Amino acid sequence: IIGSTLPQTLDATDIGIVIPDGRILYCHDTLDPILFDPATGQRSFPASSGLHQGCMNVTLLEDGSAFFVGGQDSGNFRDATRMVKVWSSSSGWRRLADLLNLRGRWYPGLARLADGDLLAFGGGQRPDAARTNTCEIFDQLT
Repeated sequence: IIGSTLPQTLDATDIGIVIPDGRILYCHDTLDPILFDPATGQRSFPASSGLHQGCMNVTLLEDGSAFFVGGQDSGNFRDATRMVKVWSSSSGWRRLADLLNLRGRWYPGLARLADGDLLAFGGGQRPDAARTNTCEIFDQLT
């Protein structure tokens, strides 16, 4: 055991991503983020995004910030959200334009394309978590 993430136990949607400085950003709902340093076992607690977004997907953008897409905006998996947020250690949270799919994307897929853009796909939709067969592209430059 090298450290603790308490008070979070990170069950269910325990999303984690290594940020450029080697620390891991754990964030199961974007309200209670934890930065964990696996080299030292130390943890810190960045500010909340202020808007619940669980069951999302995450990747790094070219600038090293964490990109959070889709998920749910409450404790109910049927509440798929259209939210897209970015977090960086230097500037905190920033909300971007919502996904185009009006019914949201709960647990969407996310892939980096050859040109660096991101493809969000699938996921469950409001109000019944039915799967969607559409895709959306996020252009990092625009």
